[in-house]
Amino acid sequence: MKRIILLLTLICSLYGSSKAQIDKNNPIIRKQLELVDLMDEITDQVKLNDLLYKRVALASFDYPDYIINESEASQIRSRIEGAFAVSGFTVVSAPEFKQKPLTIVNGTDSNLTITRQNTLERLILDEDMMNNVIDKYALQALIYVQLTYDHITGFQANIQMVKSRSKELIYSVVLNSNPEMYNPRKAEFQVSAGLSFYKTQFHIVGNLDKGDKNLATISDLNLVWRQPFNKTHGGFYGFRTGLSYLQLMNGTTDTGFVKFNKFMPHAGFYYSLCFMKKSDQPRKYWMEAYQSMSVMVSNEIVPFVRQGLIINMTENLSLDLDFRYYLINSIFTNTTSSLQLANFGYGFSFIYRP
Repeated sequence: MKRIILLLTLICSLYGSSKAQIDKNNPIIRKQLELVDLMDEITDQVKLNDLLYKRVALASFDYPDYIINESEASQIRSRIEGAFAVSGFTVVSAPEFKQKPLTIVNGTDSNLTITRQNTLERLILDEDMMNNVIDKYALQALIYVQLTYDHITGFQANIQMVKSRSKELIYSVVLNSNPEMYNPRKAEFQVSAGLSFYKTQFHIVGNLDKGDKNLATISDLNLVWRQPFNKTHGGFYGFRTGLSYLQLMNGTTDTGFVKFNKFMPHAGFYYSLCFMKKSDQPRKYWMEAYQSMSVMVSNEIVPFVRQGLIINMTENLSLDLDFRYYLINSIFTNTTSSLQLANFGYGFSFIYRP
């Protein structure tokens, strides 16, 4: 036992020391982390599935030399091209759009004019040369990117797409490595509908006990308002409310079966944790475990706990497998009878996020 405790202590200390090595206050490390955040923002936010101009090229990537090096610039360029490719674009990596130093010498031995440019600047300034490149690769649109950096707000990328010939603006977006400074974490709504199952403890009609061999179902329609804990959307907290419909099912061949049904509102607090991150979507996860503390309003206030596992099948649709536990005796009455459910029930629901 002492060895186990010692081993756990050693693991915790190593974990703490490894985390301590990442000093986010260090300006160099912070800048690298902001660069990673910017690339995640590019992958997450550049989604253009409805544009007709599908054959494109990254024509210009402009940035001051002091904010990133060539290797980092190449990574950002690749991430931008990859984001457009994932959105259904045909991205052409034309060598003519790569920057190379160029020295132009005009005149004779007695009168020389030396002009220093790069190949991309010359191409952009010469309309005929640009049109030749556009025709060569059959480009429908061009992408221009300007990258800036500020010690407070971090990296900012201004991405524009224009028609290749007319240079008419088609699409424009500004992405930040610290998006929370511009757009706070946005809350979201989700709607769900599902069904839960319970065994009955007793069913009393008048003064007669109809037994406990029946199955009861609760149909739920829920509305959830939730706010992410952080910008990576690793968890949520919020408020859950909805309407439940309790119905007693006949589990026997009893011809004297008496129906029981009732509508009941419910409300409570909600929180969740996400895991199994989707590799191609930085803020999306395959799984989400949640718990809610709620009360159901019947003849009495009935508190209950609901726990479940959400499987995110698509961006908008999820499957929720859950169980709920009533914290007190769950006795429900209507005008003719009383029904008590088992404290434990299980069910499923489908979640839609607009």
